[in-house]
Amino acid sequence: MKAVVQPVEGVEVGPELEQELLAYAREHVAHFKCPKSADFEDELPRLPTGKLYKRLLKDRYWERGVRALCNENGVRPHFFPKTQRNGV
Repeated sequence: MKAVVQPVEGVEVGPELEQELLAYAREHVAHFKCPKSADFEDELPRLPTGKLYKRLLKDRYWERGVRALCNENGVRPHFFPKTQRNGV
């Protein structure tokens, strides 16, 4: 899991800030919900109402992950035969 953070103006972004945020999360959130790393962006995508547009953020990272799993032809390999995936 990754945290995507929009720092307030005047805050210096760097490895120290990332470690501080991750340490805070480890103290206050269950271990399986804690991010393993953080990305910082100047501005996060928002809807006209001001709410965070999570789909755009998820899509950015989903595309990277799928691309990493694809072979040179852009085809994602099947790791398990269908019978094994269904437990049959």
